[in-house]
Amino acid sequence: MGPKQGVDRRALMDIAVFDEHAAPFSAEVTLEAAETDALTTCALARLARILKCAESDARTRAAQLLTAREMETYLRESVMNRAGDRALAEACPPFVGEPKTEALTDFFEGAPFSFRITVHPVPAMDLDMETPIARRAKKRASARGGERTNAQGSEGCDEAAKASETPADESRPGPSDDEAAAREGDSPLPRDVEGRTDEEFVAETLRARLNGTVPDALVDDAFSRKKEEFMAELAESGITYREYRIANRVKPQDVKDALADEAFDDLTRDIALDTVFMKQGLETTVEDETAVLADMAPGREASLRGELEATGKLWMLAQKTRRATALRWAMGHLLEK
Repeated sequence: MGPKQGVDRRALMDIAVFDEHAAPFSAEVTLEAAETDALTTCALARLARILKCAESDARTRAAQLLTAREMETYLRESVMNRAGDRALAEACPPFVGEPKTEALTDFFEGAPFSFRITVHPVPAMDLDMETPIARRAKKRASARGGERTNAQGSEGCDEAAKASETPADESRPGPSDDEAAAREGDSPLPRDVEGRTDEEFVAETLRARLNGTVPDALVDDAFSRKKEEFMAELAESGITYREYRIANRVKPQDVKDALADEAFDDLTRDIALDTVFMKQGLETTVEDETAVLADMAPGREASLRGELEATGKLWMLAQKTRRATALRWAMGHLLEK
């Protein structure tokens, strides 16, 4: 059961931030027993939907599929994700990448629980937001190269550097369906959609104009996530990493370099759009969010938002909406008519 009607949910969760200007940024979240209970109930309700059974049968059905430790892990992570999502919305600056959670106390249902959530705020970088962008078709392929941590570039010329070549763990699982739906490359740009060339070109031009240092931690994290996505796509296609390399006649280093380049491009594009949003003092609206949901999942916007809320991933939607708003501003103010 959740908290009694009329109880302020915020009073059941304490958020402690020791340095709001730190990078990475972290907050310690403490839940009262009633809030732990409420979030556990939400986690079990989602499990029932996944198992297609009544909520009252969720534990019994799950016990047939999961060990006690796996069940505890699922509940603990679900509680941290849901509570962490709310903490991010209330106390966290705009950030790139994914939040990391760490339990600070043992997790017990119906008991107080504390955990830490950590994110990487958008790094401070210079970006030319005054020079008009000439309208032209985006090149099919862009050159890549240069120093990894230097995101300098001129309009129409990609000077973004390669990402870290630290190999990722191939055994790690890929992103969940809701993460993949919300992220879609961590970009507000729909892929493979005709008529979006100008949007893609403007976003790429802003990315190339970015000037400053991208923290290694962000680069490494982006590469790891890109590797996870790639391995998940292979698994979904029913082929192994080795089979992929044989079919495409590429070496492991070639695959790693390509993923590193793509991850760095995605990361710096996100930083560029976030920089536009923050420096222009833009804001998002409910209508902006609805438009993004409709673009991601036409006809099932409410369903997708509900799933993101249930899994503690509304921060993904906030990121995507923020970047779509920034891109719309750039299209209206920088792209030559």
